[in-house]
Amino acid sequence: MKNISILFLAILLCQSCGNKNDLKNSLWKYCDDNGSGYVSDIIDFRGNKYLYVKNDTIFNKENLAVAIIDRIKYYYGERRLFVKDKKGLIARYCEQ
Repeated sequence: MKNISILFLAILLCQSCGNKNDLKNSLWKYCDDNGSGYVSDIIDFRGNKYLYVKNDTIFNKENLAVAIIDRIKYYYGERRLFVKDKKGLIARYCEQ
């Protein structure tokens, strides 16, 4: 009985962690000071109306590749999304 309780608790904890790099239902605002790269002022992945992610590529509603996700970093507990535009320039977005 004790083993089953531990197993149940472990499964519950693993599911509650989730994927912290998941971009579903997230909203991002351009917050790059140096203006190196730029895709859009707002990147909205909520509801797949305008943009969606497949693998590491961001597509628009016409299924055209708009940008590539370079990395996601944590800055004082908040996520930052770094996106590479078609010119190869990297822009920083802050999660809203």
